[in-house]
Order: sequence, then C-alpha cells, then structure tokens
Amino acid sequence: MASHHHDETDGVVVSHPTEEPEVLDADEPRTPGWMPLLGGVLFLSAAIFFVATQPPGKTTEELQRAAQAAAEEAKAKAAPPPAPAPAPAPMPAPGGAQPMPKGG
Repeated sequence: MASHHHDETDGVVVSHPTEEPEVLDADEPRTPGWMPLLGGVLFLSAAIFFVATQPPGKTTEELQRAAQAAAEEAKAKAAPPPAPAPAPAPMPAPGGAQPMPKGG
C-alpha cells in the first residue's frame, strides 16, 4: 500500500503573497479619512431620497375593498348563466288523432 506524506500545508491554498494588510507600497497613496464618510453620507442621502419620493401606499381599508370587489367579480364570472326554461310539451290533438304535417 502506498504511504501518504502529509505536510502541514495540506488543504491550504496559497494563491497570493501573505503580507500584512496595513503595508502599502511606497508609491501608493493612503485614502483620506473623509472619503469613506463621504460615501456613507451619499449612500444614506440617496436611500432617504428614494424612500421619501415614493407614492403613498393604500390603506388596509382600501386594499380590503379592492379585494372584495375583485372576489365578487370573479364569483360572477365563475357562476354559470342560468339555464333557459324548458319548452312546454305540445298539446295532444283532440280525439287522439295525430296532426297532419304541413306541406304535404
């Protein structure tokens, strides 16, 4: 049976150099502290503007009335039309005689 040699790095994938996150290249400028604050303020301002400019929603009462009207309309459409009244049976000829067909 083949023996497997296990290193301490088995299962660890290293695809980038492991540097300290605070270490920057000498020619890379640092981000000013006000830049993330500006981004946050702009994002919050846009979110508040979006929410504030939305049209007002319907109240619960308006929604219930609309749902009730839609349910009644659907019920009316689903109900079959009333069946026509059956035609009355023809009256028998007097004396039991069969009526003569017309035209001949």
